[in-house]
Amino acid sequence: MLQEKQKKFQENILYFFTDVICKIPHGSGNCEELSNWIVEFAKDRNLKASQDKNKNVIVLCPASKGCENAMPVVLQAHLDMVAVSDNDQFDMRKHAIEPIIEDGWMKANKTSLGADDGVGAAMMLAILDDDSIAHPELVCIFTVDEEIGCLGAESINLDGIPFCPNAVNLDWEDARICIGCAGAQKVTATKKLSFEDFTGDVIKVSISGLTGGHSALAINDGGVNAIKMVADALYSVSELPFRLASISGGPKMNAIPTDCTVELCIDHEYTEELIESLDDFLLSECFSARTTDPNMAGCAELLAENTTRRCISKEETKKVIEYIRALPTGVISMDPTLDDTIETSLNLGVITTEKDEITIEFLIRSSKDNETQRITTELGEISAKYGAATRVEFTLKAWEPESTPLLDLCVESHEEITGQKPEFVVTHGGLECGMLGEKLPGTQWISMGPTIFDPHTVNERVSIDSIIQKFLVLCYMLERLASE
Repeated sequence: MLQEKQKKFQENILYFFTDVICKIPHGSGNCEELSNWIVEFAKDRNLKASQDKNKNVIVLCPASKGCENAMPVVLQAHLDMVAVSDNDQFDMRKHAIEPIIEDGWMKANKTSLGADDGVGAAMMLAILDDDSIAHPELVCIFTVDEEIGCLGAESINLDGIPFCPNAVNLDWEDARICIGCAGAQKVTATKKLSFEDFTGDVIKVSISGLTGGHSALAINDGGVNAIKMVADALYSVSELPFRLASISGGPKMNAIPTDCTVELCIDHEYTEELIESLDDFLLSECFSARTTDPNMAGCAELLAENTTRRCISKEETKKVIEYIRALPTGVISMDPTLDDTIETSLNLGVITTEKDEITIEFLIRSSKDNETQRITTELGEISAKYGAATRVEFTLKAWEPESTPLLDLCVESHEEITGQKPEFVVTHGGLECGMLGEKLPGTQWISMGPTIFDPHTVNERVSIDSIIQKFLVLCYMLERLASE
């Protein structure tokens, strides 16, 4: 009987994930079609559904027969995914994802899979679609645009839903149970620059091939930040009279930058010395970083001779270099109460010159909201010394861990279903629990989900067995809550 039940659950969850969610494009900023589908799904089952202007959806499902006196429970997942592809002919805004199942794992054909967090959404749909699962009244919250700053969680109005003492977020990615997460703030700094025409040689300095990584997961790995490395390289030759023409580095604020390119202008008599000195410095740094960044490459090369380019002055060039070098990045502090857990970090993620200004994007993470604000203030003070201004783009509230009856129930349910006691984790990444919890005072939260490797990449894959195991644990928890 149990095997038949597991088979049914697996078929239902995989149907909603592979045959529905994967077939509807739903990258961040492109969730309207999937959001509309969920609304129609709810209506077809006579469930009350509401959809706001941003396409967040709330579905209310009555308690199972005989469970009407139990307190309502929140289930929550986000609809958007990080949409990336290795196929130039594949449009993630139009084409369906092609899931592939091999050896108990599911991946996608040359794209990210979107198991983060499509599997969580599929679990919720499977529960809403199955009358055999006993549960209290359910408040199913499907948010949008989590991957680009928890925009859906920030905008959603939860005033009209019933009080729910328990909430389960389904946006976690390993066997442990997540009981807390860092908050975050995106800070952007801008500095006005005065350009003037200069005639001389144009030198390109580039660093590439760094290991990089997600700024929550890899920030403590000791890897090189390409933007900081370029600044150090230029500082090493600061006695030479070069001028900055442009700088560009980093793909996004929540990724450690793997590349950075600078174009410089200098009088021809200094060109050879500048290139040789930069190459020597970069060669030495590549050797020093061979453990953390074995594929790091850096070089200086002549792009053009006797060419007129728009550059900033020698004096302003030195100030920009000093400014970048003065900016902190990496781990700021470790949590004094949890082993090997980062409390606060800062990622200097993106730098660009455009028109007449330089722009730098940072992402601050901390499990203490006051620490996030402290680092934001510090960035503002450093920037002001160099004539730059900072602004906060978005803020995510931290979710601080606590021991709750819901957590005790989760542990008991895992032991009942798997025979093992689960481990706990506080993630340095961001989840929506803190922001949604602020809108639902008095609600206890946990986060759980299947085992997912390499999310946000074309190598993303999810364990089928872990999906079913976590679903069985979730159903057992709901059954227990329904009987209270």
